[in-house]
Amino acid sequence: MRHMASMNLPSFPELAEWEVQHAIIKPHNRSAAGPDDVPTVALKQVWSWKEFRPAITRMFTRSIRLGSFPWREAHIVPIPKGLNKGFRPISLLSQIGKISERIVSRRIDWTIRLP
Repeated sequence: MRHMASMNLPSFPELAEWEVQHAIIKPHNRSAAGPDDVPTVALKQVWSWKEFRPAITRMFTRSIRLGSFPWREAHIVPIPKGLNKGFRPISLLSQIGKISERIVSRRIDWTIRLP
């Protein structure tokens, strides 16, 4: 599979801070941290410091423009189904990766809905 940056894709416009804020604020504080051990509440706390918002917004914009998503790793955790019924796996994903996916999903949705 070719790296997305080497493909002939249209330029991705700069993200607005409100787009990133919407994606960061949405998850519940109870969401489990993924392999990076960054809990949702920590991301929300960092976002509350206005000095960091431009840098965080640039980080997501650059990641999307480069087609580089280093947060695509998961911890697989077995959850018991019940007494003597075995286990079912769940994947704990990075909260930063989920935010990135939420931003891209919203942009795709906007693009599809354009008249």
